[in-house]
Amino acid sequence: MHFCCLQHVSFEGPAAIADWIERRGDTWSRVPLYEGAPLPDLENVDGILVMGGPMNIYQYRDHSWLRAEARFRK
Repeated sequence: MHFCCLQHVSFEGPAAIADWIERRGDTWSRVPLYEGAPLPDLENVDGILVMGGPMNIYQYRDHSWLRAEARFRK
């Protein structure tokens, strides 16, 4: 299985979840949304990890990627 980690800030990563994924023999990748990285193609992902951050979901002006992430679903 392949998991994708959506990161909102550099200091919020998957930590122990990544360890668990790797112990299972699965893979994961990170998408640093705060750097302008595009959302992944859901056809290539088995699971999504959504990390936290100090922003609120309504702060679209400060974090332009929030709108696309809010519509992101399978």
